[in-house]
Amino acid sequence: MIRLPDYIQDDAILTRLWGYSDQPEVTVNGRPVPVTDGTWESAFEDGDMLLADADSRVTLHNVRHGLVILAAGQSNMEWPVRDSLNEDEIRRRLEGKDISIGAVIDLAETLPFFADRRVVVVENSGLFKHGGEQLAQYLASLAE
Repeated sequence: MIRLPDYIQDDAILTRLWGYSDQPEVTVNGRPVPVTDGTWESAFEDGDMLLADADSRVTLHNVRHGLVILAAGQSNMEWPVRDSLNEDEIRRRLEGKDISIGAVIDLAETLPFFADRRVVVVENSGLFKHGGEQLAQYLASLAE
C-alpha cells in the first residue's frame, strides 16, 4: 500500500516526490519506480499524477516543483558578509568554490519556481573534476 508524508497532497509545492510502499515497485504516471527498504523516490513533472502499486492507487492534483521560503524580521536584520566570522567561507561559496554536485542538483530541482526549464551556471569552480558520475546519473533521470 502506498503511503505519503502528510505534506504531499493536492496543490503541494515539492522539491522531491517520495513515499512508502510495502510492494517492490510503484509507478508514477505509469513509470516504474523501485522500492528500497520500504521507501521510493521519483522525479516528477508539474501537474496531476497517478501513483500506484500492486494493491493501491493515489491520485495527486496540481503538484508543482518548487521551494517555499518564508522569512520574517525587522528591517535592521541585514548583516554584511564582511562582518561575519566565516567571511572567507561565505565568499568562496558565493563564488562557486567548494560547491558540491549534490548542491547543484538540488538547485536544478528547486529553482526557479514554476519554470519548465532550469539553467544552473557553474564557472571556474573545478566542480567537474570530481563527481561527474553523480551528475551524469541525475541528467539521465530527467524527463526529455
